[in-house]
Amino acid sequence: MSSSITFEKNNPYDPITLSIWDDKYAVQAPIVLEDATLLKDCMFIYKAKMKFVNDAAGQAAPETTIVKFSSGDPCQMMKMEKEANFYVDHLRTTYGNGVPTFYGLYKGDYSRKDRRSKLHTGKCACLVLQYCGEPLGIAMFKELENDRPFRQKLVELFERLHIQLGIWHRDLYPYDVLNKDGEPFIIDFSIASLHKCEISVAIVEGEVEPSPRLIPCPEFARFLNALDTWWLPTVTVWHRGLYVTNNRVKSAAYIFERIRLDRRLREDGLTDEDFWNEAVVAWKTIRSHWAKYHPKDSTIPDLGITDYEEYLGQKDDSDEDDAAAEIW
Repeated sequence: MSSSITFEKNNPYDPITLSIWDDKYAVQAPIVLEDATLLKDCMFIYKAKMKFVNDAAGQAAPETTIVKFSSGDPCQMMKMEKEANFYVDHLRTTYGNGVPTFYGLYKGDYSRKDRRSKLHTGKCACLVLQYCGEPLGIAMFKELENDRPFRQKLVELFERLHIQLGIWHRDLYPYDVLNKDGEPFIIDFSIASLHKCEISVAIVEGEVEPSPRLIPCPEFARFLNALDTWWLPTVTVWHRGLYVTNNRVKSAAYIFERIRLDRRLREDGLTDEDFWNEAVVAWKTIRSHWAKYHPKDSTIPDLGITDYEEYLGQKDDSDEDDAAAEIW
């Protein structure tokens, strides 16, 4: 039996049987889609239950799928064919692991009646993919700030697609990412292409933002910038107004003294010790990545003083020395 797919119990279309578009897209033949529910009217995207007709015993549970359907639009069909090619040729190793499993591209003829009972017929096609969860429901990637585990997995997935597989999505927005039980899936590879992603730095959350030349891939750089809080940036804004240029920092005291000089920050109600503790955390992060992000000065500075009481004691001694020098 040739590869085919059958829509049953669908509205507004009558039951339709479509044949495989090309043998390269055959997955398992034939399959039946039931209880199709329209998700996006303008794009004809359905959610449907899929079962394999070859399952004679009928014991396998129906698989939930997403069906991209097109009728009478040659451009849209060509776009679907390109996406199907990309799934088969370049994404096969990632099926079910960050990328939907591909279940085939099919074509055929359709017939349906409009509200006035007028019959419409023509050519149609559909792309069938694994259901991989729900949209994130956010407008910007930076809204993932409070879901660090998911954000980490998403970056790792994007890194795998780019660096290991050389895939450039070319149209990645929050609505192209789904969440399936805490696991991210990236969808819509209709305009994706291949490229050589030459990133020469580890993508680790909390590191100092590297030089742009270390992440020459524009899509990857834009994605990380869109997360907003992934890097400790080259210039850090502390407490709504204090700028600290990280490649000039030589100690925790440097950051702390900058804070103390800014009177506007005293309105925050935090103590000097609170500011000191924050300065120490920032300095430790900057110092731990010094050689990587300051290649012209790869000598890692001493950690120096990190205890607040020790810092105060040293500062008092320094003030006394300055006073004695003025007397003489």
